[in-house]
Amino acid sequence: MNSITLNLRGRRSAIATFNKGIWDKLSPADRTQAQHIICNTRYGSPDVNGRSRVYALQQPVSTDGHVILSLRFKGIAPNIMEDGTIPRHSGDGHVPNPIIVDEKGIFSLKKDDGYPEGGIKARDSDNEHSLAEDYYSNVTDLPFCFGAYPEYRYCGNKLGFVGLAMESKKDLRLWKNFVVPRAEEYKQGNTTAFHDEKLLTIAYMWGIILSHYHTGHVHRYLHLGNIGIIPKNGNPTRVVLRDLDASLPLGDMTPIQRYNYLGSDLLRVFKELFEARYRRKTDGVNLLRFNLAHLFPLFLQGYLGHEIGFLFNDNAYNSHLTPEGERNGLWYLWVLRSNIEEGKPVNLYQSFRSSLCGFFPLMHRRLSVLSGIPV
Repeated sequence: MNSITLNLRGRRSAIATFNKGIWDKLSPADRTQAQHIICNTRYGSPDVNGRSRVYALQQPVSTDGHVILSLRFKGIAPNIMEDGTIPRHSGDGHVPNPIIVDEKGIFSLKKDDGYPEGGIKARDSDNEHSLAEDYYSNVTDLPFCFGAYPEYRYCGNKLGFVGLAMESKKDLRLWKNFVVPRAEEYKQGNTTAFHDEKLLTIAYMWGIILSHYHTGHVHRYLHLGNIGIIPKNGNPTRVVLRDLDASLPLGDMTPIQRYNYLGSDLLRVFKELFEARYRRKTDGVNLLRFNLAHLFPLFLQGYLGHEIGFLFNDNAYNSHLTPEGERNGLWYLWVLRSNIEEGKPVNLYQSFRSSLCGFFPLMHRRLSVLSGIPV
């Protein structure tokens, strides 16, 4: 990527490196606003969502066959205290003990220092920008900028930021913009709300892009809020992975380590669909639980690259009610992921290889090929 690096001044000083192919095409007003957002965004301001802010371009630009309608900045609202310190984030998205896999393939929960409230560590923002450069053509948004706030530290780490160029005016996500509205319909008595054609299409495209990403990286946080949707005429035309900052490269891992990280990604997708929960922020009382497991076969079909719907029968969905118990079906996926999240011993390779349910051998074969393990 051809780039241009600028020293920016404002409430916070910043060193920012921009994608020159996009920067040169921005209008003067859009350039000014981008710099202002990086240096002057305040924590908790109305136009900030957590640590991110979206800016719709006054004049859209085209580059590499993509039409850029907005810029999404992340880490540009650090909650800087009077003494210059930044507290640890503890709200939505907080993961106190992230899952890791060692070189022997053993899962464990790691205590770390989390991430700064409203901000991002520079090493993580650099990682997300680098991955956007590698994968923007088929997996994620286009890289626009990255950089650091050299005056500030969080747990000894430099503070950073990253900007992505989006092909939509708004930051549309699977959870907020597609699942939640249908949860409201479901709550009002529409029992078929979650069988919407758009959700089925999104699930299939999600599987396709994750299969591309899994050729080189593991995401680790595949909840429904990290799946972006790019619409056209009201319909989803492209699905993208977002928030790649915690992704890990597979190249330096052992084969069994790769297998278990990749398998954990798939289990996270299923568990998100299997035990969805929605609570209105307005009343905060009525918790709605619902099951989106019917989307998983379509997701897996996209991921594996061929038709597998015939493998998903009543036993696949209800295997916990059969004598085989936890050994088979979709319930088994939930059990495996739950055990991993609770820090219990899990041999994912052996579990996938030995399961009797029809789609497990296909998953096992795909993960083995990606991991370099003989099938």
